Amino acid sequence: MVAELAPIILFLRGHVSRGDVLIIEEPEAHLHPAAQTKLAAVLAELVRNDVKVIITTHSEWLLQEISNLMREGQLQGEESESEEASSPVLHPEEVGAWLFQPGEGDSGSTVQELNFDSVVGISPPDYEDVDLALYNRSAKLQNQLQAREPRPGSDYKDDTQGEGEA
Repeated sequence: MVAELAPIILFLRGHVSRGDVLIIEEPEAHLHPAAQTKLAAVLAELVRNDVKVIITTHSEWLLQEISNLMREGQLQGEESESEEASSPVLHPEEVGAWLFQPGEGDSGSTVQELNFDSVVGISPPDYEDVDLALYNRSAKLQNQLQAREPRPGSDYKDDTQGEGEA
């Protein structure tokens, strides 16, 4: 993680100023999910300081935290201006998200704008499908394993053992 973030941090400290455009390809690469959410706050802080930030990502955690920061921005706009947020916030009009997908054959890529929804956040349509398929597969395998043998500490009683045996 340090090796991945060090160049970004050094660059940010020495070379990025108000009005600059910062482009980072997959800044979340090799980061633990908790670090990815902290990275979202750093990116939001850059936006707060008038840096235009463009990133590419495949990280659901990064998108979720950016969505949370946008929700906080919406709530802050509804509250009095005197209240300060505990973390940097984003306003929906400051954030744009696009999904790039390969086109058919050699036709290049198709680009679809992903709209922010205060309930769903920014959610690429295929991410939810992958989540659901992974969850369903895990649940199926867990059910099959539980049917084969009881978990230690469960209330399952094995009637095949003789009395007095543990």
